[in-house]
Amino acid sequence: MKKIIYLLISSIILISCKIKDENVETETAQPQEKYGFKVTANVISKTTDDFCLLYTEDGTTNFGESVIWVPVPGNKEEQKVDFYFPKEVYPTQIRLDLGLKQTETDTIYLKSLHFDYNGKKFDIVGQQLGNFFRADENHCKFDPTTGAVVPVVKNGKAEHPSIYPHQSVLGPELVKLGKQ
Repeated sequence: MKKIIYLLISSIILISCKIKDENVETETAQPQEKYGFKVTANVISKTTDDFCLLYTEDGTTNFGESVIWVPVPGNKEEQKVDFYFPKEVYPTQIRLDLGLKQTETDTIYLKSLHFDYNGKKFDIVGQQLGNFFRADENHCKFDPTTGAVVPVVKNGKAEHPSIYPHQSVLGPELVKLGKQ
């Protein structure tokens, strides 16, 4: 009788461990299966905040409700911020809003952007960022040589920094990435 109980308990433990392992694998694999297009921004942001990436699918820069939000912990070191697009979405233009909770004038450093679509990659690194993006000068200043994005202060309050695409440069590169 003791052997049967021991065998039963051992079987239950082994089965529950197997189920738990399968769940872990599913969670790990989920981003690859659930998303098709990914943008990774390498940034330094000392302030904990929320960043968003706005996108269009029609080649215009008429950014509206198509937004991906990502919380960003404050850190003095460079960190990766991943924006995962729904599987059925392929962006043709993107805009980055680097903080909504910004109350101070902390400089954010945008070091690089990495685009990944079904294993195909396109990188914009360092000073190249200035060829593809510009500051919304009503809200921030952008120095592509250092990657510094400095919020503009109006009435004693820091504006929310936004980086817009150079439409005629970024758009064709994104289209090319999708056709590779």
